[in-house]
Amino acid sequence: MDRRPPGDLAAEHSDAQVTCKFVTKLPKVWKVPEQLLAVPAQTTRHGLSEIINQMLGTEEPKIFDFLIRGELVRGSVERMLLEMGLSTETSIEIEYVLAVPPPKDSAAHKQDDWLSDLSSFESDEAKFVVASLYDGCITIHKVDGCEDVAMQSKDKVSDGQVNAISPCHRKDGVPQGYLVATNDNDIKLLHFSMESNDCFQHVLVYKGHTDGVECLSAAPDDSRFVSGGWDSTICLWESASPANFLNSASGSKRQKTRGSTEDVEASEPLLKMTEHTQCVSTLDWVTANTVFSGSWDHHVKCWDVVSTKVLASYHSPHPVYAVSAETGKDTPCVAIGGGDNVVRLWDTRERQGEQSASIKLMAASHEGWITTVRWCPMTDYHFLSGSVDGHIKLWDIRAKVPLATVSTHTGKAFCATWLGKNFVASGGEDAMLRVAELTVH
Repeated sequence: MDRRPPGDLAAEHSDAQVTCKFVTKLPKVWKVPEQLLAVPAQTTRHGLSEIINQMLGTEEPKIFDFLIRGELVRGSVERMLLEMGLSTETSIEIEYVLAVPPPKDSAAHKQDDWLSDLSSFESDEAKFVVASLYDGCITIHKVDGCEDVAMQSKDKVSDGQVNAISPCHRKDGVPQGYLVATNDNDIKLLHFSMESNDCFQHVLVYKGHTDGVECLSAAPDDSRFVSGGWDSTICLWESASPANFLNSASGSKRQKTRGSTEDVEASEPLLKMTEHTQCVSTLDWVTANTVFSGSWDHHVKCWDVVSTKVLASYHSPHPVYAVSAETGKDTPCVAIGGGDNVVRLWDTRERQGEQSASIKLMAASHEGWITTVRWCPMTDYHFLSGSVDGHIKLWDIRAKVPLATVSTHTGKAFCATWLGKNFVASGGEDAMLRVAELTVH
């Protein structure tokens, strides 16, 4: 019986053969017979994709990716097996999945200053990106594909630099408020409404830090949030509902619409966590009571915010500037970026105490230190990284190299965010808000 796959694979000229079986978790329309086949050992993922398309008889070929023992095939099958310590004489199972298509050219919108942070949301009407700027302003943009990015509003919310923003009190996916971290040591709670002339109204100021606030992250249920900054402290706060706060307020003292918070009511933290010894630069609240923090003291810590105990920690060889964890998992994989060009992936499932950390990926693809990482909220495998080299890259945790360069800025890239599964927004030193089309599966 001839077990060779259909098609002319003469281009893959190698005498060595590998016996394999193709399997998939894709819908039935994409399934091929699970039979043993012999393929040239030098076949790459493009050749494997050709085999699958020919077995399916597709009129318009699809691009597939392939996994051997959970790792994406990059290079030849033979090279992959050698790296895994397997013989080419071993029968192997190769899983195939739909590949992420190349990103499409991005649209861009010029801002008045550098972009420090980005957030996004979707309404019934459209997709929106909210950007914080170094000049103390927040801008809102309506995104129509990657062809048009139109500014809807620009509001001055601080007299100083805005370092970070975090949406809160979401209703049907649309934030009813935003938390804003600034260099003036405070966090501002803003009521948000697209229907008013001023989209943002100051309703509360959170006072507890003794130096500039660098980062914010809200709990999944929006009931609390954490903040960190240059005082090396993480503060835990109760998150007030901005809409309820406005409804209960009388007069104008709680309803300032510009940068001043002179007459706005203040709130104090529920508690403080002081394990870090230098600037707390990044936070990510992932489940009900689990928060990850990163600091210039080279540490990433996993916190239980109820007991304020450190559940696990990772000591980085460099200052940590960005962390982002898988959404909604108690023991997630955590993407880490910092003071070198290496993206690291910490698998918190493999830990044995506070000082234990399993790093499953260390990849040096950028040409400068890492400024941002952002996990895709819709898949278990993909995240973004941004760097002072100006590049935004897409990663799959099953590969050791990035899948693509999504966007390129003329200057340092500072921030990136997902807009659903089909778009990515980014910003940085060039004051450009860029949107690229990128579909992940």
